[in-house]
Amino acid sequence: MDPQEHAMQELLRKSLRDIQVETAYIWAYRSQAARRLAKSARASGAEADAHAWLLDGQEYEHEALEHAALAGDNVLSAVRLIVGS
Repeated sequence: MDPQEHAMQELLRKSLRDIQVETAYIWAYRSQAARRLAKSARASGAEADAHAWLLDGQEYEHEALEHAALAGDNVLSAVRLIVGS
């Protein structure tokens, strides 16, 4: 399915809140994964890679918190636990 059709089908199936919640969790878990990759890179001596993953993780965390805030307080609290903020 092409991306535009995928988006159309998603909009027909999901509410805006459902999309915000799903997006918040996806970004939160990306942030968590990036921090794990940073830790692994640092352990192997790849400081530049570790730094890059940390910066990416911060961006993912910001996105997660933004979408979670739009979804409501209970989602924001849950996402904060995932991203550690």
